[in-house]
Amino acid sequence: MSYADTQNAPGDASEAVQNPDRGLPAVPEGTPHFLIVGACKAGTTTLYDDLALHPDSFMPADKEPDILHRGQDPDEVLTMWRRHFRGAPQGALRGEGSTYYTMTPDRADVSGLARRVLGPEARIIYIMRHPLRRIESHLGHDHIAGRVAAEDFDRAALEETRYVAWSDYARQMAPWIEAFGRENVLPVIFERFVSERHSTARAVASFIGLDPDRLPARSGVSNARDSMRVPKGKMLSRLLNSTTYRQRLRGLVPDGMRQVLRQAVSRRAGAPVEVALEEETLAELRLRLSHVPGALRALGITPGDW
Repeated sequence: MSYADTQNAPGDASEAVQNPDRGLPAVPEGTPHFLIVGACKAGTTTLYDDLALHPDSFMPADKEPDILHRGQDPDEVLTMWRRHFRGAPQGALRGEGSTYYTMTPDRADVSGLARRVLGPEARIIYIMRHPLRRIESHLGHDHIAGRVAAEDFDRAALEETRYVAWSDYARQMAPWIEAFGRENVLPVIFERFVSERHSTARAVASFIGLDPDRLPARSGVSNARDSMRVPKGKMLSRLLNSTTYRQRLRGLVPDGMRQVLRQAVSRRAGAPVEVALEEETLAELRLRLSHVPGALRALGITPGDW
């Protein structure tokens, strides 16, 4: 991809509304017209729930089915997506929001598989947050889930590669741009989404082919840390967080039943703890991520004021 290929694409969601309406993307029947692929802990659930209010959208309660990792080949992925979106009204825009799709190297890159199944027109949305603030939120989330102790925050941030890798936004976005073209990938700046909530959601709606004037305003925040639920017991937690469950067993349970079971086998998490990393840790994280703004610009993406 050359730099010239980026010139007609919006630098971020604030510019998307300026693009002419291209209508719904042409994708196979029963598959998503758009994917919110990340980043985790950057407001993806809130955006998903905002878009789900649009009368012309169909977005199942299971936001993150992770079908591109669960399916073994394009045919199986196609079958699983059609099952996931069964019941969608004719002509409705279908979307999913699996942030697992931008978690390399911990999860496989699935952008090429998505392109083979969906074709070239599917729209891809990626939310970027201040990289260090995303890491802090990620650590807080993992603490509530029992994956990291509060006293290990600094060690985990530096030694467990997922925290830095998932904040390397250029690394995560590049394969999706290669697969779908820059014009079909919309970056969203989290901080602008927070401060200009409805106008940003309207811009995203316009980008994916919905009439932004029919999108209701919403003020609630989805998946906040103080509303998280965690499994009852360590053995159950290990099962529900395992690759075997996520990629093979979870899909066998219907969406509605999964929501009922989730309430039955989980409890409300305790109060979130403040994540206050040492200055030495923050300095090292800044160094490791210092290339990100320049790498984003090389992709034709306007970074946030980080």
